Amino acid sequence: DALGDALAAALTFHAFHAHAARLGMADIAQALTARQAMIRTDGAAMMLTPTYYAFRMHVPFQAATTLPLSLANNPQYSVGGLGVPAVSASAARAIDGKLYLSLVNADAREAATVAIGVNGASLKAASGSVLAAAGADARNKAATLAPAPLTAHAENGKLRLTLPPKSLTVLAIDE
Repeated sequence: DALGDALAAALTFHAFHAHAARLGMADIAQALTARQAMIRTDGAAMMLTPTYYAFRMHVPFQAATTLPLSLANNPQYSVGGLGVPAVSASAARAIDGKLYLSLVNADAREAATVAIGVNGASLKAASGSVLAAAGADARNKAATLAPAPLTAHAENGKLRLTLPPKSLTVLAIDE
């Protein structure tokens, strides 16, 4: 029920989107009170977790058409001699016809600046939300860890934005 769990869920969504032709459905095993649950309980109190927000932010990707995507000049994030691409991304055309983009900055220390262009589309702007916190172990103790609104405008057909360290961003793209 920490920010790191939400990032792990989003990275898993990206893997699922990449193999959507072979994967018909996926689901969370435990929705309540278990590790990486979407809802935590404490007596009579209920709280939405960062994993819940990762799922909610990805609703437009349900029943959507996965679009090919590549990331150029993506730096590596390394810890203990192991490295992964710092930014992971997934794009889809949703059933509402809009283009959606999900971005995870896995780097725990550095923000990542990205320039987004889409072949065959003229990007104008984007709106969505970003889920980030000071630490990957940040928990939603008092409903304070929740997605913040985000807007971006295109310059020369590309959206430029800075992804905070350890963050999830989902955008609806205006073409």
